This record gives sequence, C-alpha cells and structure tokens, in this order.
Amino acid sequence: MVHLEYNYFLIIEKNFNKIRGIFLPDNIIWAKFYTNSCSGEKIFHPLVAHLADVAAVFEYIISLPTIQKRIHCLLKRALTPIEKSRLCVFAAIHDIGKVTLGFQNKKDHDARPQHGHILPLSALFEEEFCKKILKIFPWLDMWGSESYLFATFSHHGTYPASFNEASDNLLISSKRASMWDENAFSELYKLANFLQAWYPLAFAQDDVSLPENPGLTHLFAGILQIADWLGSDTRFFSYCGLNGRPSISCEDPMIFARKAAQKAVKTIGIDVERIKIDEKDLPQFQEEFGFSPYPIQTLIDKAPLSQRGGLVIVEGETGTGKTECALRYFSRLFRAGLVDSLYFANPLRFAATELHYRVVEFVKRSFINHQKDLPTVLAVPGYIKVDEKEGVRLSGYEVLWPDIDDKRYMLRNWASEHPKRFLCAPLAVGTIDQAFLSILRTPHAHLRSAALCRSLLVIDEVHSSDAYMSRLTESLVDLSRRIGGHILLMSATLGGTTRQRYINVMSGHKNKWKERLSLEECLKKDYPLISTDKYFFNPGPSGFEKKVYFETFPHQSSPDLIAQKAAEIAKKGASVAIIRNTVSEAVKTQKALEEIFKKNEKLLFSINGILTLHHSRFAPFDRKLLDLEIMKRFGKNACNRRPGVVVGTQTLEQSLDVDFDYLVTDLCPMDVLLQRIGRLHRHKDRVRPKSCRDARCCVLVPEKRDPCYLLTNDAKHHQYGIDRAYEDQRVIEATWRQLESIVNGEGFVRIPLDNRKLVELTTHPEVLEKLAGELGQKWDKVSARVVGRRLADGQEADQSIISWNKVFGEESVALVKDARIATRLGINDEIIEFESKFRSPFKTTIEKIVIPGWMLPRREDNENLEKPKETKVFEGGFCFSYCGRVFLYDRLGLRREEIE
Repeated sequence: MVHLEYNYFLIIEKNFNKIRGIFLPDNIIWAKFYTNSCSGEKIFHPLVAHLADVAAVFEYIISLPTIQKRIHCLLKRALTPIEKSRLCVFAAIHDIGKVTLGFQNKKDHDARPQHGHILPLSALFEEEFCKKILKIFPWLDMWGSESYLFATFSHHGTYPASFNEASDNLLISSKRASMWDENAFSELYKLANFLQAWYPLAFAQDDVSLPENPGLTHLFAGILQIADWLGSDTRFFSYCGLNGRPSISCEDPMIFARKAAQKAVKTIGIDVERIKIDEKDLPQFQEEFGFSPYPIQTLIDKAPLSQRGGLVIVEGETGTGKTECALRYFSRLFRAGLVDSLYFANPLRFAATELHYRVVEFVKRSFINHQKDLPTVLAVPGYIKVDEKEGVRLSGYEVLWPDIDDKRYMLRNWASEHPKRFLCAPLAVGTIDQAFLSILRTPHAHLRSAALCRSLLVIDEVHSSDAYMSRLTESLVDLSRRIGGHILLMSATLGGTTRQRYINVMSGHKNKWKERLSLEECLKKDYPLISTDKYFFNPGPSGFEKKVYFETFPHQSSPDLIAQKAAEIAKKGASVAIIRNTVSEAVKTQKALEEIFKKNEKLLFSINGILTLHHSRFAPFDRKLLDLEIMKRFGKNACNRRPGVVVGTQTLEQSLDVDFDYLVTDLCPMDVLLQRIGRLHRHKDRVRPKSCRDARCCVLVPEKRDPCYLLTNDAKHHQYGIDRAYEDQRVIEATWRQLESIVNGEGFVRIPLDNRKLVELTTHPEVLEKLAGELGQKWDKVSARVVGRRLADGQEADQSIISWNKVFGEESVALVKDARIATRLGINDEIIEFESKFRSPFKTTIEKIVIPGWMLPRREDNENLEKPKETKVFEGGFCFSYCGRVFLYDRLGLRREEIE
C-alpha cells in the first residue's frame, strides 16, 4: 500500500467514529445541499458520501455481464480486478474540486470567493500544483492515466472549458492555483485514505498501468456520467442522516452506498440479470405477437447470434412485418444474454408514439411475468410516458406519476424523466436523433453511448438519400462493431450500394466502398431480403402483393386543381391522403379544400371540429393531438374511419400504420415515393369504395415536361435542388422517367415484385451518371455538385462525430461550444419559451414552440437572444415577434408573417 502523510486507513478500519469530527456541520466539506422550503434550514450532503455514492454505482454497472462483454471486445480480454478497482477510484474522485474554498463558499450567497468545482482542476496543468497533487495521489503518475483523468473531469457531459487551451487565458492561469489552500490539500489527504479503504486492491501493485485503450476510456466516461446522475438522485441516495441513512459519523458511507447502488441500478432497469430467461424458453412467434408469422418473420430466427456482436439488415415492403422481425430478434438476443435493452429508433416523432404502443403490447406477451421490470419508455422530448402511464413535469426534474401509489413502480420510470437518460431504459422507442446524439460531439454523448452499448439498436426506414445521416448511421454501425454490440437496420427501399457499405463497415473494411455492387448485381438481389455481414437470407414471397396504378397530374403548382382532384375521389366515399413536399404548399392545398367543402366539412380532417392538417410545425401538445387523431381516423384499428381528405407533409410517409384508399403526392425520389405508397391499401381486410378497388396513386409533376425546370429556383419551392430535401435533381428526373414509362406501359407496378428494380433504376450511381451524360453539361455540373456536396456532408459529419478510436481529449469529445451540433444536417431549430401561456386553437396550453432554423436570421452562436414578444392574441391563435421576425400560430400551424 502507498504510504501517505496522513494515513487514516487503519483508523477507518478499526474505529470509523474517531474521524467524525471533520464532518461536524460547522466545518463539513459538502458536495450538495438544499434549503428546506419551510424552515429555511440548509441540509448538506458530505462530499465523501457523494463520492462513495457515485463510485458505488459505477462499480456495480461496470461489473454487469453485458458491460463486461463490451469491455472484452474493446480490450480483447477481460479487465483484471486491479484495473477494475482503479477505474472505480477514478470514478470516486470526479468531484474533488469541491474541496476548494471557492466552492465551499457557495453555501453562503455573500461569501467570497466563489467558483465551480471544475475550474480549479485546470491547475493540474501547472507543474508546482501537480507536484503537490502527486504527493497525495502518487498513483496518478504511476497508472498511466491522463486520458482517464480527462474523462473523469468531463462527467458533466462536456470536456471542461477550463482545460481547453483556447480558453486558457492569463486571468485563469493567474488564479487557478490560488484556489487551492492548505485546507483543501488537507481534505484531499483524507479523501485519499477513503479511496484506499474502499478499493485497497487498486493500490496493491504500483507497476501496472491502466490499459491505454481509447475505447475503454470513452466507455468509462459514459458509465461515470450515468453513475453521477443516478448517484445524485436523493430518491435512491438520501443525504446522510435523512430517510433512514446513517449519519457520516456512524458509518463508512460506502457501506450504505453499495447497498443503495445495487437497488438503484436494478430498479431503473440497467441491471436486468434477475429476469434473464434461458434462450431455450423462447416462446413461439404466435405467443409473442398474437398472429402466425409471415415468411420474413420466420426467417429472422435463422439470423446468427454472436458474442462478438452483429449487423442485420431487413429489407421488405411496407406491411410485411419488419417491426415484428426486430422485436423477435431482440427477444432472442435478450434471452441469450447478449443484450440488456432495446432502443427502437424511428425517423419521426409521430412514428415513435405509434410504435410505442406496439412494443408495450409485445412486452406483455413475451415477458408475461416481468413487465414491471421491463418498462417501455417513449423516448421523445416533450413526452413523459412509460407503458400506458404518463407523467406530469413538476419543478426541476421532478415528475408526478398520477394513479401510481407504488414508490418502486415510480422509480422504475427514472430513464423517462429526462431526455439524456432515455437510452438507460430497458426498452425505449424514440427518434433516430437520440441514437445520433450518442456519437456526436454534444453534451452527454458518452452517457447515451454507454447506455446504448447494452442495447439492440433498431433503426427504421434506413435509406440512401441523405449523405450526412448515412454517415452518422455508419458511425453507429462502426461503434457497434468495436464494442461487440448489436444493430438491426430496416428499410423498404434500401439501395444495394448503401447496403453493401453498411456491411463493409461492420466487417471492418478500411475502405467502406470495397466491393461496391454494380447495377446488374444490385438488380439480381432478392427482395425481400435479410442480410448480415456474412450471410443473405431470402424469405421468398411475402403474400402482400398488390398492384398500384399510377397517373401523373401536371399541375403541381396549382393547389386549387389538386384540391378538386382529391375532392372528387373523396365524394365517392374514399379516404384520400395528399402529401406535399413543403408545409407552405400543404397549407395552400388545405385552404383550397376548405373552399370546396364549405358545406360538407365532415369530409376534411379535423380535431374537435376544428379543421387542420398534419405537419411538423405544431406545438408539442397540439402535435400529440394530431398524431392521435390520425390514428383514430386512418389507423389499423380506426374507430372513426370515414371518407374524407387529409393533407400532410413527410410526417405522413414513414413508419405509420395508417391506410388510405387513394394517394395524391408530389413528385419525389422513388425510394421516398415507395414509402408514401406504403400507406396506400396497407390493410388487406379493409372494405374499399367502388372507385378505389384498385390501389391508385396520383403523382403531382411540374406543368412543363422539361428536365431543366428541376434546375430552376422555382423548383426549390417543391424541395428540389441545392439546400433542399431532395437535392439530387438527377434522382427526381430518373423517377419522373420511370413514372412515364409505367403510365405509358401497363399503367401499374407490382409491389413488392418491382421494388428492387424501381429503387435501383432511380438511385444507383451508374444510372445517375448515364442520365447526366445524356442531358448535357448543366447536368454534369449537378453530378459534380452532388458528389462534392456529399463528400463535404460526410466530412462535416466526420468532424462532428466522437471517435472511440481516438484518445479521450478536447480533439475527440464534446466541448461546451459543440452543444449546437445537429443530428440532421442543416437543422438548427430553436426552442423558445413564452413568458405567458397561450391557448392553442385546439384548447391545449402552449408554453414553448420550436422555430425551424431557416425561418430565423443568421447570427453568431454567442449572440444574445431577445425574448419572444406577444404582438396579438385572437380567437384560435396568436402572433409573436422574435429576432426581428413576426410569426403566426393557429390551426394551420406555425408560419412566418411579413410585418405590415
């Protein structure tokens, strides 16, 4: 054991009470305190107790079998007991900056000096200070531990700004060492002896360094961030002397901390070992889902399970049961002890809310005796929902769970109470953004990634059209490969070159484009298809074949004519969906429909009699009402289904189990168009009106058949071109040509028989290069721009991604200034909060709203923002100004208004 100047180790071991004096209230070294709202008394939690709490949680989590498997993949071996103990020591010292006078003075508002507990640690970069620290913690120099130290002091979710050389100014340099007085060093000596008492094995051998493995350091950082959140929760770790916890003078705080950590980690569902079920007890498919499996669902049971992790890609048309494939695969992995949790990532919030219910029902069937131990969280910001229960946000982080009296039952919902914790749940359903936030240089990315590494990550609606998001998805696949994790991708429209790229990443090819498939090879691939990084499985015909008849309508810029077209079909008893590429065109179409149906508003989509449409620019509670009403009217179990028209945007096209008799849609890339067609005649047992016995899709195309129109500024109004959703005009032109070929030929396509051909002939690089060559020089420039833009987007993604292959430090992790990095390129939306509450047109309360970044003027990140100002409140809505712009919010959603 290392000899220290003040060695309390034997005293602690023999008689802990002898050192109680240093923790008396008058001179307590505290870590946390709160003020009693009734008496005004300040109640403190000693620093040594908080360090024990966090270290105990970390110690327990890092010992879990699944975490041990991930560490084994990173190191190619298991952690030794000494290494594990040393990591726990680092976890314990995460808050040692709190011993400084400037931090301790925070208990008195008027006391000076005052500062945070991270800033003083920047003194570690000064030679004289470092020498003093090494006298107390000599192991810091012996364990080869600089990157672990950086990870330890990044436990707030970002790399400390004071450690960043760019902010290391002379003022900080002249003050940081002076923050440490003799009393602070004395307290560090005492803490050093606690560390030796708690983790004696860590100090048993000086000549063994911690593994210099970047991946392990990143994982350590994430687990520590989880431990700090959980170890700070007073529902599990009450303050000393309160709620049955012994005072610090009566008991070593680690005794209580270890017991509480075990209970806490089990309660919130990070530890699920007690409910692991043998793989041999896997129920029959029909028991889990209530119906007999389709061919692709039967085949998922043949996908291999590996201790080293794996990638599975499920391709199949909408309605073939890909969701059940993913859940079945999770059921197998969970019972095999290869994952502890599931995160189901969807492209849209609405899709997540709809799928959440299905996952809850799956848990009820698959884990009959364990549903209380496997809560399913709706991981969508703005919602606090677990299983069928919804919580209500109180002050701070507190949540009220109505109709729940069981305290343990409430505590199991811990992961749902803050978006940063969503991925800690045993099962969670949310958007892809939560998964992307685990690999981007954003605050608490490591917390998310450490939680996610235990999971089967399922990503729905993967496609090829977005280079930035594709690169982020590749990074998730690559991280899964490094840690031995499991990931499943689902798509109805995945191009062959993209599929091969993901397989190459999982296989560890340095060149992800290695073995790029030719057009001929891509066309030969089966559909539906299940792929792994080593095998391909063809499930054969799905039994969901349908003919879809196409027509083109060359009036894309004429909302009145579009409305008339849809109205004629609806009047014949059909349910009609109109999907526009932009919110502005959707609003124009909605207004045109309202003129037509003035005397028959029942044929229009509404909420409580208020006419509206479906898009993303609604306040959270209103959007929730829209989602629920869409499902009530057009969902599989619709109780309010009747003829009529609903207008929407891309929010209607993905992951929704809704069904329409007739579809009107803007021209869009073929893979997107097939997604939209997936909502057409989706449910085979639906009774159709005579006019829509066949599935029919009307595609809105430009008025003039001129490919060069797609290169004009006017085309941008429909999302074609630079800085638009569908920037590759070659894909739009290729899709238009395919539609013309269909309309002028048989008039229909066979779904899913033609899916592979339709996607490859409109998205494969060979097709697009040939098309550009035929159309001339302007289109060659499009090719060059698209390729260059995708390279740039990929590079921007690379710069934003946390690489677990790089040493933990300011070059590889989140800095404070990185908080605005987007999960989807170009998205810099702002959430603004109103000083007073507004009534929405649907009678909900609006306290905040999201404004898309493109609707606001450009400005510097550090520019002071004004508060939104109310300008007018009227029946059914309100206006407000923000950043020099005026905005209107009513039953048609958020729009920008010009100042009169």
